[in-house]
Amino acid sequence: MAVAVGVGGAARLYASVAAGGFRRYATYRAATAAGVFTNTVFGLVLAYTYGALWDERPGLGGYDQAQALTYVWLGQVFLSTLALGAAASRTN
Repeated sequence: MAVAVGVGGAARLYASVAAGGFRRYATYRAATAAGVFTNTVFGLVLAYTYGALWDERPGLGGYDQAQALTYVWLGQVFLSTLALGAAASRTN
């Protein structure tokens, strides 16, 4: 059965969910910071590697260098999102 929620009720719901997520990740600050650091280092390694590849062979795979670097950083973001989701499901 669907329950109609007003705009104010939906905003309160999203704020409550966001606050709960923040509390959960704030509890493990060191692990969160280590994960951010690790993803940043791996992202930099991949970005420099892709940059070197595209310097030698521009247009590699039909992409320009900006598109390749966007791919690297979006990949890092999605991987970290999946890791956070997996960690949250293990703690529940």
